[in-house]
Amino acid sequence: MRPLNGDDLAKPKKPGSAYTLFVVERRPNYILENPDVKNTDVFKGLGAEWKELSDAEKQAYSDRIPGLNAQYEEDMKYYVEHRSAAQAAKDDAPKVKRGVSKKAKKDPNMPKRALSAYLFFSNDMRPTLPADLKITEKAVKLGQMWKLTDEYQRQKYVELASKDKIRYDEAMAQYRAGLQQAPASDSEGSESE
Repeated sequence: MRPLNGDDLAKPKKPGSAYTLFVVERRPNYILENPDVKNTDVFKGLGAEWKELSDAEKQAYSDRIPGLNAQYEEDMKYYVEHRSAAQAAKDDAPKVKRGVSKKAKKDPNMPKRALSAYLFFSNDMRPTLPADLKITEKAVKLGQMWKLTDEYQRQKYVELASKDKIRYDEAMAQYRAGLQQAPASDSEGSESE
């Protein structure tokens, strides 16, 4: 019996493959037979059992899929007709992939950030390192060299970094000024057309 209230209505799940059907049916008994087995090992064991099944036994699961698909289509029609507005909005919302952040696209015209004193030092010293070192080994070596560098030697790189920061600040000011003028010129151009 289906509930009449749209809020209580659950979205039907699409039936999977013959293997999925086998796992859903066999898993509870497998866990009872092997209570100390980890969940990942349960699926490994079920996969091994599936491989051992004969083609006729696998076909028995495959033969049930069309009927389950037909039931799913029927349940889905009922669900779409009787779901609540909140459920409809949730179903129609774009799906967001897990672990993927919505990173803003970087403007290619934006000035490059200022380099730190350490990065100027690294750019200077990297060619002196042996070519056969891995990138990570070079980074570790450069970090060690930077720590051993005294204040007098660092001063050269600190000055380069401060000059680069001034360059970056000026470039960003020009960039921002250009962004503020661009919308104004766009609106003027659309009025004259």
